[in-house]
Amino acid sequence: MFNHKEYYKKNGERIKQYDEQYRLNNIEKIKQRKKKYYIKNREDILQKTKQYNMTHKKEKGKYIKQWQETNYQKCLEYMRKYQKTKKSIKYQEQYRINNREIILEGQREWRVNHPEKAKAIAIKHYNKRKRNFGFVPLNKYFDGSVAHYIDKVHIIYIPEGLHKSIIHCLETGKNMGKINKLAINFI
Repeated sequence: MFNHKEYYKKNGERIKQYDEQYRLNNIEKIKQRKKKYYIKNREDILQKTKQYNMTHKKEKGKYIKQWQETNYQKCLEYMRKYQKTKKSIKYQEQYRINNREIILEGQREWRVNHPEKAKAIAIKHYNKRKRNFGFVPLNKYFDGSVAHYIDKVHIIYIPEGLHKSIIHCLETGKNMGKINKLAINFI
């Protein structure tokens, strides 16, 4: 009678070498076989994976943390790429909308726990706005008007509805050409 254990003990190295060579020579064939198996047994595989993940949370968490520490640069590159995708941006926007109260509460809590840092950030933000803009009006104020900066020094008073009609930002230059044309045409 043929004994598999004895055969493997005698020829173990040769079998391993053959298996390794087979895997290298038949990469696509093996991929296709695995894909077919996955499609056929998808529900069972997903159920087993879910069960394993639930029973091995701590081990899996340790493994993931260790991998992230050893592959820190890969993680950073992936996050930078992922954060710029439309899917990620939409998810982040939706998360902010759905969890607005939780986010605000977390921010309030952080400000309470870090009063020095919070005050420094607020002062930095206030001073940034204060030091950058001058105030030279090009027309006179009238009721219902707001000051629109066409550059960092000059302003034009325009109706509030007109001012809010186009979202713009002087610091980044976003839509400034469009809103400035409307403001100059208004004068």
